[in-house]
Amino acid sequence: MAAPLLWTRQQDTVGVIGLALNATLERDGYQDERDRIRELLTVARSLWDEMAAIDDPDDRRTHMRATFRMVYLADVLAVTVGA
Repeated sequence: MAAPLLWTRQQDTVGVIGLALNATLERDGYQDERDRIRELLTVARSLWDEMAAIDDPDDRRTHMRATFRMVYLADVLAVTVGA
């Protein structure tokens, strides 16, 4: 859900990162993996929040890419747990 918002450089007004963070509170036997996912998403949320204050288009694009990478890594980890 975050990817289209990041690609179009919009703020997370819907709260997709918050929803993902809430999902990391699930008790499913994968505490270590959920902790790693939560850390990635927390960094992503911080980066995303900072993007609004960046005026330089190149810096903003770099920030957006870093945010997208954090979300992507969290997604990969989430779907490969127990694989």
